[in-house]
Amino acid sequence: MGIVSAWSSRASLIDLLGKLLELQPSWTAANTEEMHERGVIIRQLIPDLLRAEEGPLSTELGVPLDDFTVKGRDGTGLK
Repeated sequence: MGIVSAWSSRASLIDLLGKLLELQPSWTAANTEEMHERGVIIRQLIPDLLRAEEGPLSTELGVPLDDFTVKGRDGTGLK
């Protein structure tokens, strides 16, 4: 089972941030399994959750929806 399918679409932002913080002490520039999972969470899963709520988020932030964008980036490592 892949990382994305292991995290169901019902995973909450709190769940994903908790997992991210759990993985953070294992940080390394090397492309380890832990860093791969961390990258998927940062680049794909969290942005997907935020994009799903872009209307309410843009309103709360006072940013026009046309200007509201979400990008997940985990920096540069040995990929």
